[in-house]
Amino acid sequence: MENQIIRTKIVQRENNKETCAALEMTEEEFQKIISIYGKGEPTIRELKPYSERLQEAQKAALPGEELKEQNFETVDTDGFEKTVILLWGWITTLQRELTGDKGLRIEIKYDPKALKTQLAVYTPTKDVSDGKQTGF
Repeated sequence: MENQIIRTKIVQRENNKETCAALEMTEEEFQKIISIYGKGEPTIRELKPYSERLQEAQKAALPGEELKEQNFETVDTDGFEKTVILLWGWITTLQRELTGDKGLRIEIKYDPKALKTQLAVYTPTKDVSDGKQTGF
């Protein structure tokens, strides 16, 4: 397995841009890069095949339950943690803005080229002259 080609990615972040590149190299080349540029000990995860993870999840069904494959998902833990934090922030924002009688507008700007998605909650302004809400 020493000369097996592996795939990885490298990301460079600066103030106003992010550059991401896919890399293909041998295990030996990968280990050399880690030995030169790595900081601390690398994190190594043993990955189970998808079919094994699905079978384990299906066996965990309680009596009278089933787990269909289309209802089974796996994501990397760091991605899951970021998703929970994002959703918690959105719930908090919506909870705050839903109190009272004003409306709101939610906008999601998904930009795959920029590798960013912008989330915004807009609320109506009050007309300075008469104190009435405008725009919704």
